[in-house]
Amino acid sequence: MKHANSMAPFLPYAHIPIDEKSFIFPITGLLLTTNKKLSIGNIDFVDRVYLKSRLIDKELAKDINFINLFSRVDTFAVVDLSKFGDYKNLCKDGDNSLALQLLKQTIGAMYISIYNKKPTPDNERRIIISDKGIHEVDEGLNSYMAIWNGKYHMCPNKVSELLIAKEGDIDVKNVQPIINILNKNIKDRSEFENKICKALELVYSILIEAYTSERVLKLTTLLNFIFNQSENHNFDSNFVGRKLKIIFNVIDKKEFLEEIPEYICPECLKTKDISPIMVDIYSRVRNNFVHGKIDIFTELAVINLKDYIPLKLICFELLKSITTSKELINCKDTKEFDDYIESKEAERIKMYKSKK
Repeated sequence: MKHANSMAPFLPYAHIPIDEKSFIFPITGLLLTTNKKLSIGNIDFVDRVYLKSRLIDKELAKDINFINLFSRVDTFAVVDLSKFGDYKNLCKDGDNSLALQLLKQTIGAMYISIYNKKPTPDNERRIIISDKGIHEVDEGLNSYMAIWNGKYHMCPNKVSELLIAKEGDIDVKNVQPIINILNKNIKDRSEFENKICKALELVYSILIEAYTSERVLKLTTLLNFIFNQSENHNFDSNFVGRKLKIIFNVIDKKEFLEEIPEYICPECLKTKDISPIMVDIYSRVRNNFVHGKIDIFTELAVINLKDYIPLKLICFELLKSITTSKELINCKDTKEFDDYIESKEAERIKMYKSKK
């Protein structure tokens, strides 16, 4: 096993690089049938019984360190890098870091599948790489007590249970184009396919956040990442908003913002107006937060649902449109992706003028 020099300074926010081909990671938030394996692309998710009876040896299963470290975990992810073709020297942070990236991308695909199966804004699950066995939630959602009228009242945390995903929540078939990309040898993926995979990793990073305010920042990062052509590509929210308008009103016509329940967003949003809606949320919420325009008596964890939910749906629907459109999914790189978007808009304008 190759790893970082043991004399190197310890960094509590970074792992030690390990160069091996197979890794098993603990998973919190995914409930599997006993002695079951769930394969999502090249990665297998197994329950504790399957792990102990078919994957690890009896000595390890009885090892006190194994028992203590993973006593609260019932599900594990098995990542075999050899299934992804030539993976050597791809990640400077070690093969374990590459394995984690691939696992996060796969879980990102699972999040999209969960959304596709029931595309409602409040249908949310959280599958994370963690040995804790319980979800971390923001402070206001933890169990606590309150006193009113001289009596103590319990405010239990039920959110963690609601966030647990079950096998029935996931349907690999509804994200098959994404799975096809994830199944490719890493070095055979196009630049744009690599971008899609990284976007899935961002989806994972977004949904593990306990604070909604952090999710909003990362959602805007996801949008910027998808449309960013290079390090020298300067663009703003208006640029992104325009691209979204073309995608959802010309290339893949949808009306998903209209489906947001009234209790989340009292005013009816129109997908045809997606550009100003996105720019408003981006500029008002994201920019205010980054520039330090923060309300003194509002928790940093709190963001209005009418801001968070539309932005979340825009990102998820964008990934759906990209991966289900043959023209978009087959783009070699971001420039070709952008050129195709502009060509469809030019066609629309030409057709509109011809009808006058």
